Amino acid sequence: MKRLLLLCGALGAMGCAVAGTGARPAGADAVSAADRNAVIAAVQLLFDAMRTRDTVAIRAAFTPNAQLVSIRSTPGAPPRVNVVSVSAFAASIGRATEELVERMWDPRVEVAGDIASLWAPYDFRRGSSFSHCGHDAAHLVRTAEGWKIAAITYTTTTAGCTSP
Repeated sequence: MKRLLLLCGALGAMGCAVAGTGARPAGADAVSAADRNAVIAAVQLLFDAMRTRDTVAIRAAFTPNAQLVSIRSTPGAPPRVNVVSVSAFAASIGRATEELVERMWDPRVEVAGDIASLWAPYDFRRGSSFSHCGHDAAHLVRTAEGWKIAAITYTTTTAGCTSP
């Protein structure tokens, strides 16, 4: 009987150890609708500011020292990585002469406490002309003012683009 209890205890401990491997903290996989909507709204706010070339709103969408990292894919060439500060990004958007429209769809949102990520395919137009498509990976932090973008990494390509 003593051996049976030891065996059961050992198997139970192993089961707990296996179940804990790679597991999320309790509740981490259940993103509230309010948080999900707020994270999506924070990224959409950036896209709206880009469309209207509102450089003040663009800067306000980000945390101080946030960065944008683009990975441009061109058929037959190695990917090009470009890192840009929010100030440089806002200035480039402010200089645009056409409406800039970025549309995302099917965003996936993860939230753990005061950090969040959003992953979504997107397409981008300059005026009425298609420019490129890709995927956005935005990382956000919850601040006293709400969700702010700490970094965005995105791909850009013109090949194989689809829209919703």
